[in-house]
Amino acid sequence: MLPGAVTEGDLLVEEGKVAGIIQRESGTDFSEGEVIDVHGKVLFPGLIDPHVHMWDPSPLNYREDWYCGSQCAAEGGITTIVDMPLSVPPVVDEEGFSLKLDIAEKNSFVDFAFWGGLTPGCISQMENLDKLEGWPNKVKIMQRNWIGKSQGTEVDFKIKDRDETLTVFTTRVDTIFGTTFMVLAPEYPTV
Repeated sequence: MLPGAVTEGDLLVEEGKVAGIIQRESGTDFSEGEVIDVHGKVLFPGLIDPHVHMWDPSPLNYREDWYCGSQCAAEGGITTIVDMPLSVPPVVDEEGFSLKLDIAEKNSFVDFAFWGGLTPGCISQMENLDKLEGWPNKVKIMQRNWIGKSQGTEVDFKIKDRDETLTVFTTRVDTIFGTTFMVLAPEYPTV
């Protein structure tokens, strides 16, 4: 499947990467390489899952770990996963990043990347971002241009049947219109 067309052809792979698509009628001689017959099959590019939760090294890794989770991704045609920062410890600093990277490099069956968490406690450490090995330069630039640049507002929601309010911060006040309920964690002070 190509943009705008479905075609029959032969896929040329060199050193593990797609090197070209050759039309069947070209008469190309493939006797020098390995031929895998997938006639009648449809070829899709590898998929990317930008929102996964691999809980290693957390005690919650019974939910999903790098070894099993990445195998499942590969079985489903996903060749790259992007892990959310919700683990113990969270990926909000160099220590959390390095620990997660070490585990993923040893156990992942697919390519991977990480989302980094932004918490009040780690904003002061942003200058250390440039020192992280393995953190792509494009991500560093994007974070430098984004972190701390958002403007937002605090909105107070009245708690039903109480003389209290719940204050939330948002950068998208337009998304809260029509809010009908909120869920609070059991450890939240007013619960």
